[in-house]
Amino acid sequence: MHGNQVVAVGPYRFLRNPLYVGTIIHTFALALLMQPSGALVSIVLIGLFQLRLIAGEEAFLTANLGETYLAYRAKVPALIPSLTPRVAASPIHPRWPQAFLGELYMWGVVIAFAVAGWRYNSFLIIQGVVVSLGISLIARAFIPSLQANPQTKA
Repeated sequence: MHGNQVVAVGPYRFLRNPLYVGTIIHTFALALLMQPSGALVSIVLIGLFQLRLIAGEEAFLTANLGETYLAYRAKVPALIPSLTPRVAASPIHPRWPQAFLGELYMWGVVIAFAVAGWRYNSFLIIQGVVVSLGISLIARAFIPSLQANPQTKA
């Protein structure tokens, strides 16, 4: 969201909630490191939490953008990406470097799985995930542009 416009570029032309889909995939990946009962509980609880976040975000965007967001919502699927863009690219461009840095945690998780996953050493993978979380929190503390801004959605 930028002002009263929907910023529909990149993955947002194919899918309304790419970050939430990424979190769901992330949950399934981490579930591989858990006991089956814990994995099931985590998947269900995080899935429900994500659905609640989506509902809250969509209510916020509808209240603030009205018809603009409702038209976008009618064309672009929520969780299963379309194979082709559903809306034209916005004239407003996202700040990709900021978006990349804002997802340091997820990039670290990908690296942890890529480096330690081939050996399926869950201890090393978990260490990588925790280190990624720490780096992400430090980056958010020292890079002001990574602070959460409820008025911005890339």
